Formats: sequence, C-alpha cells, structure tokens
Amino acid sequence: MWIIPIVSAICYLVGGQWWKPARWFMGVPIFIIAIITGHAWYSIFCVATYWIATSAFSYGDKMWTSKIFGRWISMVLSGIAFGLASAPILGYWSIAQAILGGIGFGILKWFDDTERLKNPWQELGRGFFGTILFLII
Repeated sequence: MWIIPIVSAICYLVGGQWWKPARWFMGVPIFIIAIITGHAWYSIFCVATYWIATSAFSYGDKMWTSKIFGRWISMVLSGIAFGLASAPILGYWSIAQAILGGIGFGILKWFDDTERLKNPWQELGRGFFGTILFLII
C-alpha cells in the first residue's frame, strides 16, 4: 500500500498543473492498487470517495467552503475530506488519516502563504500527506 501516497501525489500534481480530472479520478488507481494488494471488493468505493473529496471539498476561492469558512478552514476541511476518502480501504483508520490530512493541508497552506513552498511542491505534498497513513498500514 506504500505506493498509494506516491500515486496520489502524482495524480494531485497532474490534476493541478495539466489535466484536472487526474485529481478527480485518483480513486481509480487507488482502487486498483487496493485490489491487487488483497483488499475487499468494496474498495471500489474509493472512486466515489476521492471524487467527492477532490471536487466537492476543494479549497479554491470559488469553492463553497472558502466562501463560508474562509481560505484557511477550507484548506483544512479539504485535507480532512481527502483523508476520509480512504475509508473504503483504511476503515476506522481513515479518521486518523483525516486528522493527518487536515494538519498536513494546514501546514502546507502556511508554507504557501509565507512563500516558503509553492507549486508544484504544494500539490505533491497535498497528494502525499493526504494519504500518508498508507505508508504504515
């Protein structure tokens, strides 16, 4: 499962830089990796959960979460949603992934706002830290 953070980082980068659907459909390669590594058939729900997390809970200025909560909370919510998207594979561990995702996205937002880390590193980091728990589970 260690490959998922790498695949996720690449999909997040491609989706942000060149082809937006790569981010929306990152659940497809994650599902395929899960099946290959012996996870249950319901891992297919990753296709839907990652699509929802990356489309409905994005963090751009035009997103509903940014308009209601502001940029910072919107970014953290995006990380939480991204972490929860792993629920079909990680089960209850997706709660820990959601916490790590929220913290990771928040830290990356701070690095972005302070001009310490910009794209493409931001996108690679979001994709990686939003799925980091797959490295150990």
